[in-house]
Amino acid sequence: MAWWSASDPRFSEWNAGRTAIGDDHRDLECCYSTCASCSASLYVLLAFNACTPSKVIEIGLEEQWPKEHLR
Repeated sequence: MAWWSASDPRFSEWNAGRTAIGDDHRDLECCYSTCASCSASLYVLLAFNACTPSKVIEIGLEEQWPKEHLR
């Protein structure tokens, strides 16, 4: 996942369209994953706080990727 600090010129483009949670600099990001047991293709929805992973929100099959999150 690409992350840019607010001082980086690429930050505003990266930050456009992000899903923020409240005013505490938390973001949601969906990423690809694979099940270690059965090799199923998955997505993982993660919460980040100031660019640090803080919580796994959801895990699901890749074909059920949440539409509100870019692939």
